[in-house]
Amino acid sequence: AKDFSELEPRLLAGLEVAAKRVQGVRADGRLPLIATHAFGIGGGGADAKRGEVIGGILKAAQEIAAAQNVDVVVCLWRRVDYALAQHIRRTIWEKDTPLDPGMWSKAKQLAAHARNGDLVPFMGSGVSATAGLPSWSELLKKLKVNKPDVPEEWLKDLGPLDIATVLADQYGESPEEFAIEVAGFVTGKRFGLAPTLLANLPGTSAVTLNYDQLYEAAWQDAWHEDSAKKLRVLPWDSLSPPSHGS
Repeated sequence: AKDFSELEPRLLAGLEVAAKRVQGVRADGRLPLIATHAFGIGGGGADAKRGEVIGGILKAAQEIAAAQNVDVVVCLWRRVDYALAQHIRRTIWEKDTPLDPGMWSKAKQLAAHARNGDLVPFMGSGVSATAGLPSWSELLKKLKVNKPDVPEEWLKDLGPLDIATVLADQYGESPEEFAIEVAGFVTGKRFGLAPTLLANLPGTSAVTLNYDQLYEAAWQDAWHEDSAKKLRVLPWDSLSPPSHGS
């Protein structure tokens, strides 16, 4: 293609087909997610027009997302392309932001902290859910299926932690078996969008309430070439540098 105008109708058509294919797939209340990459800016001959291509793809993604009620991810290989995409996003949408001036000012402050590596992500179950891992209630339902002899009336007035205790007690003197069963349900092999976005922040510390290591895997994938960086995950890792005598 000589310019993005030749590519645009084909990209829109492809995204529309993908969006229609995933409608109704998600059952957890989140929007279906589709992805595209930046065509032609690697070895496809559009290197000199990468700003035009990335801007056009972002606009196409926004159009399909609004029309088809989906989320669209644009995948970029190089950090310079990611930085360019963020610049284009600000140029295109900053004037149309739904944030009021006070919130927009706060958002800019948070962005500045993020760029400086001063933000520490505090992650809950929503981060794991983007990889398809079960929530607390979903996990307990899966565990209950394997213990059909547990009467429902035992569980109906209990909170999640108490239900987990009741189910664990059914394994008697074999707590390792219960742990292995839980691990089978909550071990994720692929990290989703949320861990990826958080892991690409330049900070080196994070707090997590989750049972998985998806954020750690995403962080390692993002920063493995930087040997000077070491991720510290609270509460297990210390923020203090080790003493010389230890």
